[in-house]
Amino acid sequence: MASLAKPLVESQRFGLVSGSTLDKPRIGEQIGLDLGLFGKKRRSSWFFIANGLFHKIRDLGVLEEKRLSSLQIYYESWRAEYSKKYVHLSKENIHLFIKQYSRFDLDYRQFLKRKLRLLNNVVWDLKIELTVDPKKCMQYHTEFELLQKGWNRLNSWIRRRYGEFLYFKVLEIGKEGHRPHFHVLLSGVKWIDQAELSDLWDSYGCGKIVYVKSVNNRNRVKMCSYVLKYVNKSINSENKGYSAVLFASNKRLFAMSKGCQNMVNVGKVHRENKGFVFEGSVSESELVEYCDFKRVEIEAFMFVEVESEDYYEFPTLFNVSDF
Repeated sequence: MASLAKPLVESQRFGLVSGSTLDKPRIGEQIGLDLGLFGKKRRSSWFFIANGLFHKIRDLGVLEEKRLSSLQIYYESWRAEYSKKYVHLSKENIHLFIKQYSRFDLDYRQFLKRKLRLLNNVVWDLKIELTVDPKKCMQYHTEFELLQKGWNRLNSWIRRRYGEFLYFKVLEIGKEGHRPHFHVLLSGVKWIDQAELSDLWDSYGCGKIVYVKSVNNRNRVKMCSYVLKYVNKSINSENKGYSAVLFASNKRLFAMSKGCQNMVNVGKVHRENKGFVFEGSVSESELVEYCDFKRVEIEAFMFVEVESEDYYEFPTLFNVSDF
């Protein structure tokens, strides 16, 4: 498949690389830069507010809908702010500005299609669904924690019983009741008795509700389509509650076994940091002002060679405090 990235446009004073935000790794390869080497993402204040409220929501079978609805307000505020910022990297007088994107953006679908395409070749044998009984949890966030702890123990049990296997796990938050549950595909495990699985799951303190289904038409279980079904829910503008809970809880949408990770990363070459420094983030409006001054069009990915007078004119944009 041809890259969607636009070609590099060079000049003595102003350089520009443009393309979809999801072409960042490919563009990084073009300029000798690994964009995954710049540390942990800095969190927005909206996330900390939403996460704090998320940990205060009570349950015990009767979820506090009012507080749950408030999460959407913080989520939408974060989205409005996040979409108008660029990541800023620099090396001497070379500056990179990369439009921020998240798992809640439409283009995230294309990223996953590329990332998970090799998993389409896996033959899956079994699908299980795991749900936590909310009456066992005083607070909403403990349902997510109990669900993950239960899966960790079940994962170990399956490995002891059946040996090595592959799995791909997706988190779904039900539209009615917003209860979290896992959908798990297994390869290498032909069958698990539902009654035995239910008793085992209950012994972990999670409740007795589990579902087991054999994947009969095995060749039609395509990983990309399977995952994108749930990704579509997270980017659906009409169901912001699902996205808001994912955002506030900071939970992963999916996870996979080490064997699947190896398939996804096959051929990936580690690249050393080429000297670029993470400067933080800048607002889109600041970059627009600079582009207007330079008479160039703002793009999702910008490679800028800066002259000394630019630092005087735009000290905030280039994170300069000595002028």
